[in-house]
Amino acid sequence: MWHEVDQRIRRAFSNVRQGFRAVLTHVDSDGGVQAAQADALAGERLQDAELFQHYGYTSNPRRAAWRWCCRWAAAPATAW
Repeated sequence: MWHEVDQRIRRAFSNVRQGFRAVLTHVDSDGGVQAAQADALAGERLQDAELFQHYGYTSNPRRAAWRWCCRWAAAPATAW
């Protein structure tokens, strides 16, 4: 029984992109929302990823800063 439960859990999480780290290469703060470009550890390039910050802070992170990335919806890795 527990084996079946484990299989269902693994199957459900296999479609969800897990969080990962990336290195910032560019931040565009001209618009209402800061958009970041970053290189992920698996060689992926993230384009126009929204950069979340705490309310009240409006600074740009330095170039080559580490960033934690996550997806809000399940999608294949190529969707970035």
